[in-house]
Amino acid sequence: MVENIILKLKDIERLPLINTNINPEVEINHLKEDEINQSNIVSDLSIIYDFLDTYQIKSYEINSKLIEPEISNALIKEYGIRYVKTQVSVTGGKIDIECKNIGIEIKTPTSLNDLRSMVAQLLEYRKTYNSNLILFIINAGARPTDIYTYTEQCKSLGIKVVIKD
Repeated sequence: MVENIILKLKDIERLPLINTNINPEVEINHLKEDEINQSNIVSDLSIIYDFLDTYQIKSYEINSKLIEPEISNALIKEYGIRYVKTQVSVTGGKIDIECKNIGIEIKTPTSLNDLRSMVAQLLEYRKTYNSNLILFIINAGARPTDIYTYTEQCKSLGIKVVIKD
């Protein structure tokens, strides 16, 4: 895959190939730029999801106003400030964090109404991020069965879900 990317770049720049181990009679299928970008996003989604899944909240209070800067600072430390943005305007509102073109919404639901609103909001955010969306949820008083029901609904829509207790 890396060799294909290098070949594509050399083809674009019209530079001679350094490595001549390629049979010129075999047609080379170059990756399109969109395929390369999508491959990187899928990989980034898994890596960022794993990071958030193992991240331990340090905040003394379950409050998204405190947790959002904590998580964004942890992501900046891990991936660099140029890859992390907060309160990004997207279709349907502002997503809490965007890291490497992956949307991250942080929720601390206290009720069934919070969970219903959360799903509606995430459906809007999917218009911007498609399946490159992560819900980071910390229960702040909602019933566990309700959290399970609504997070399963998010998962069925292709949204990755990280649940913290």
